Amino acid sequence: MIADIRTALANSLKGIPRLNVSDKAPETVTTPMAFITENRTPSLEYHKTGGLGTIAVHFRVTLLISEALIREAQEQLDQYLLQTGDYSIPAALEATDLTGIADFIVVSGVEDYGRIEYQSIEYLGCRFIVLVYVSPEEV
Repeated sequence: MIADIRTALANSLKGIPRLNVSDKAPETVTTPMAFITENRTPSLEYHKTGGLGTIAVHFRVTLLISEALIREAQEQLDQYLLQTGDYSIPAALEATDLTGIADFIVVSGVEDYGRIEYQSIEYLGCRFIVLVYVSPEEV
């Protein structure tokens, strides 16, 4: 279930122009890059809708942009944060086709906006908090 959701999220992000995407934390980064990991604890929450068994699966989508040209990097980051448009990560994620995998998805916010260190290299970026709700029928 979790791997299928990660794959579906990554496939949605691949529709964003010039964005490199991985459904797992990559060993090497080619910027701009977005990758999907499970969120910090809790990654799974059970019985989220009135004890009916719905599971909330928490993910983080980390976006990394090269800091080589800081002004351009900031403008590029801002484009990915918009709620609509060709470069909108929230719009792409919330449009993910979850048929047969999950019920719905919510991008609940952004954290760590600014400098992010990944594999001992500093990037400009952020982390999107993504909740995917799965009913018992899909588990």
